Amino acid sequence: MPETVVSSVALKNKLVGTTWVYKWRGREYLFSFAADGSISKLKSWSMVTWVVTAPNEVVLEGVSDRMVLLFNEQATGFTSIDWDGQKTSGKIVYE
Repeated sequence: MPETVVSSVALKNKLVGTTWVYKWRGREYLFSFAADGSISKLKSWSMVTWVVTAPNEVVLEGVSDRMVLLFNEQATGFTSIDWDGQKTSGKIVYE
C-alpha cells in the first residue's frame, strides 16, 4: 500500500505543469495539468479537475461526468475512453 501512495504522488509530481496533446475526433487539443488540480489551456475543459487515483491513473472530473487516463510507465502518453465513449489518446509535448 505505501508503494502505491508513493507512486501516485510521483505521478502527480511528474504531471504538474506539463502540457499534453490530446487526440479527439481527428483533431488535436493542448491542455496542461495545473498544480491546483485544474486543467488549463483547453477552454472546453475549464471546469474539469484532475486527481491521481493510482500509480498510472488520473481521473478527470467534469461537471457531470468523469474520464480515466491510463498512463504508460514513463508517463509520456496515455489512453482513455473519451467523455463520448470513443477511444482516445494523448502524449506529452512540454515538460
